[in-house]
Amino acid sequence: MAASVNMVFLLGHLGRDPELKYSQNGNPVIRMSLATNEYSKDGEERTEWHTVIAFGQTAENCVKYLQKGSCIHVEGSLRTRAWENQAGERRFTTEVIARRVQFLEKGQRKENQGYAQDDDWSEYQNIQSNRGYDSQTQPAQPAQAAQVAPSEGQQTDDVPF
Repeated sequence: MAASVNMVFLLGHLGRDPELKYSQNGNPVIRMSLATNEYSKDGEERTEWHTVIAFGQTAENCVKYLQKGSCIHVEGSLRTRAWENQAGERRFTTEVIARRVQFLEKGQRKENQGYAQDDDWSEYQNIQSNRGYDSQTQPAQPAQAAQVAPSEGQQTDDVPF
């Protein structure tokens, strides 16, 4: 049996402000509209729109720090859903389920329409350095720098870094 992979990496800009909602069991969920651009050899631009879904702490952080036009990197997988509309027609949609959302620029806070304050910026950088939150876990604690001592007979000038 052959292995398979369902992995998506997108880099683009939000088409509208994210809106936070809650599932029936109270979990935060967000739906974002992400635009990616592609250019042909003759210079024509083609914009593709993607629906990105994020859950948990990731969803809450997206609402807190992102707005229309924000540049983000999304890691996730594709999921296709089917439903029937009011006319009884079967409809389909394909969405990107985000595992990680990385904020690629210092965005404006919605509350004051200015840049994030320094205390907010440290939290923002923490999110960025952890490449977003996994929807199942909290961010990892920063790793301690390893102390590397030269071995016997090795000069410190010989250390390759």
